[in-house]
Amino acid sequence: GCESDPVASQVVDLVATPARLAFGSLPVGVVDEGVVIVSNRGNAPWIPATAPDVRGAGYVWRGGCDGPLPPQGSCEARIAFGPTNLGAHDGAVVFRASGLGVAGSDVVVEVALSGVGVPSTLVLTPAVLDFGDVLVGSFALADVTIDNVGADVVEVDLALSDSAFVIANQPRRTVRLAPGTQELVHVTFQPRQGMEFVGSLTAELCGPGCGPAVMVRGVGAAPRIDANPRTVDFGDIAVGDVGTARVTIGNTGTGVLRLDSVEMLSPTDDLSVTVDAELPVAMAAGETVDAVIRFAPRQGRAALDAALLLYSSDPLSPVVAVPVDGGASGVGLELLPNVAHFGRLAQSNSRELTLVARSVGTTTIHDVTVRAEGIGFSLAQALPPFSLAPGQAVTMVARATAGADAVAAGGSTGRIIVEGGGAVAEGALAFLAGGSGCQPVASIAHSNLGFVPLGSGAAGSVVVDNVGDAPCRLERFEPGGSGLGFDTDFTVAAQGLTNLLPGTSGRVQFGFTATRRGSRSTVVELGFVDVGAPLFVSASAIAIDGSLGTVPPTIGLGPVGRTCSDPDGASALVNDGGVPLEIVGMVMDPPDAPFVVDVGTLPFTLLPGASRGIAVRGLLNRAPIGTSTATVTFTTGVGVDASLQLTLEVTAEDAPGEERFTAAPVLAVDIMFVVDNSGSMQDDQQLLADN
Repeated sequence: GCESDPVASQVVDLVATPARLAFGSLPVGVVDEGVVIVSNRGNAPWIPATAPDVRGAGYVWRGGCDGPLPPQGSCEARIAFGPTNLGAHDGAVVFRASGLGVAGSDVVVEVALSGVGVPSTLVLTPAVLDFGDVLVGSFALADVTIDNVGADVVEVDLALSDSAFVIANQPRRTVRLAPGTQELVHVTFQPRQGMEFVGSLTAELCGPGCGPAVMVRGVGAAPRIDANPRTVDFGDIAVGDVGTARVTIGNTGTGVLRLDSVEMLSPTDDLSVTVDAELPVAMAAGETVDAVIRFAPRQGRAALDAALLLYSSDPLSPVVAVPVDGGASGVGLELLPNVAHFGRLAQSNSRELTLVARSVGTTTIHDVTVRAEGIGFSLAQALPPFSLAPGQAVTMVARATAGADAVAAGGSTGRIIVEGGGAVAEGALAFLAGGSGCQPVASIAHSNLGFVPLGSGAAGSVVVDNVGDAPCRLERFEPGGSGLGFDTDFTVAAQGLTNLLPGTSGRVQFGFTATRRGSRSTVVELGFVDVGAPLFVSASAIAIDGSLGTVPPTIGLGPVGRTCSDPDGASALVNDGGVPLEIVGMVMDPPDAPFVVDVGTLPFTLLPGASRGIAVRGLLNRAPIGTSTATVTFTTGVGVDASLQLTLEVTAEDAPGEERFTAAPVLAVDIMFVVDNSGSMQDDQQLLADN
């Protein structure tokens, strides 16, 4: 008398449409994609364990149907065909309902594939365009050759599938090729973040995305330099003792970081640094090197005020400073400058220079004396013994006189000595003197043009004096003379050197245009009649990625009602270049726009990697109903400017509003950590920790 419901058998019933997928004729090298619809007409879900089996040369599985397919459901499977040679290409794609443990587990559905390879009219080479590692924010160039091997004129669109790659600054480009001709296409890779980019350059012969293609790939390298610790404090080191501190320099980003140099910026020779690697060194992601700072005070110093400078290929922070603090108790003296060169003096001529002696220690120094030593050197005014409290300074005037002995020797060197209380500070003194005949001397032999942003230029000159008693006639002006080579990013010109009279000066003018990043230098050889040895002068510059930007670059205020409070917004002015930039001006266009912008007192200087906050307020009492816009430009005076776009949308009091914003890519990210011990987030503690 017991009854039960009948038990239905669990069945997976797969059907594929069409039963044969025909791609037709395609040129060799062209790739097309087809779709097969797979339906499950059973009453159990189809859960594919592996990708379908694709057979036949030229056929590739592209995806789809990779999740559970419920009863009566359907999905799209994508198969690509690119003929590898001329002629017919047969194949198949097989879908299996295996490993289900239910009836129908042996179901196999096969779809036949067919296509024909025909001659291609366009041939693209190379098959793969690999840019390798390129720093984020930088770019690399490579070329693709397109040949028309057919008998007809071909006009075709070129398309790139990833925005990191562009053709002549455009994602698409049309080319027209006569039979038997070819065209060179320049492709630029511009990574905006640290990751691998893979795409394709397609000549769209048979529709969007269909045609002969070249794979393009590259890696956005975003190396980031890090220093641990970020500051070094030696504390108080006794005179005669040695303090050491270790700074670990690491690459916390992606891509290879090139550590170019590690330098100590210090007011004293008592500080030194060594690195446990030969520089420059390439550091893979996660690698580190150690720098050891040594402080061996020889006299008292109240404060070091020094910094360890790290120069690297980090695109955002090419120069990182690690502050170094500390001191040594006791008396200490410092002489500024510690090298005083009086230039070239004619016989019996004198010249004076002012120097400063300062107490840098922690104790008052009594009975301090000053004296000058060396032929032709003296103090312009004798100083009686005096005292210097910590931080106190005194000025003195050193004098150089070119007597007969000094002229005969071509000049003189000496020193100035400040001492007291056991502390001593010394400075070098020097001058040059004239001679007979033509005597060309480069009184300024090198022109340092400093840091020059890419695409910008700089100029400077060196000075050549005739310190003899006869004219100097220039007979040879050779850039890169004696096989030293000449950097073509420099230009040179001679000014006033053709006939250099006694006691006069001429110049070699250097110009420089920064075309590639790095340190650059060049040499010019000068030859004068009846002067045996040539004279060499030189110039140098450092080309850097000078950049000033606003983060974010746009601020949208509103929509806000007419009777609301004035809305506020904020941005930041960021120096992500390699040199300090002085912000000298701020201009708003139009000047009567309803905004107030505050960036602090102008002018001010932004160090590399530093930023300055920008506060913006919309003035509703000056803004009409609708949208007001303005552009604020921050200027440096050296051609490196930045702009900020402002928008204020004002609505009537009872008007409905819609807010829109664009999340633009930024170069800086702030992370705020919130620590909460109230227990209200207890359920999420593990999730927070995992994240």
